[in-house]
Amino acid sequence: MFKLKQFNILLFLITFSINSSILYTLEESEIRWPILIIINETARSNNIELKLISLEYINEALSLRYGNVDISVLYDILRYLVFEGVKIITPSNDVSNNYPIVRIEAIKLLGQLNIIEARMTLFEVLEFEYNPTVLQEAIKQIFINWSDFYSNDKEVEIIFNTIKKIQDLSKIEI
Repeated sequence: MFKLKQFNILLFLITFSINSSILYTLEESEIRWPILIIINETARSNNIELKLISLEYINEALSLRYGNVDISVLYDILRYLVFEGVKIITPSNDVSNNYPIVRIEAIKLLGQLNIIEARMTLFEVLEFEYNPTVLQEAIKQIFINWSDFYSNDKEVEIIFNTIKKIQDLSKIEI
């Protein structure tokens, strides 16, 4: 019941397509990619439950390949979730996504995309992230999905520095 209510509210509130540079009416957006609109709007909410619902939809979209879902759109949404609150600060004064579980799940799904942009984003995560568990997941996804991919010296150095950062962050007691 709660998910159906959220779904109806989201459909009512959506007025833009995923691509923010092109403006669509609600009807045009629904015709184009209705599932992507729902994923995008739930991902950009301030509610952790909605963000997790968004990740569930993305996981389903990747495993079932909803029709002709544009992978680049899913990548953009996952990139937003990975960096929100770390590298992307939302317009409100508060940090919306201080949810490591959301970032971890988004990183896992980025690894499933298996595109070079996702790999580069994972290396960006290693530079900007501060949570040891999130950093470990990013390294894990790099090695699982791109272990046979040539790494240059800079990438090796980033991984080495990240491992040192994880060790240092693990020593800090709160």
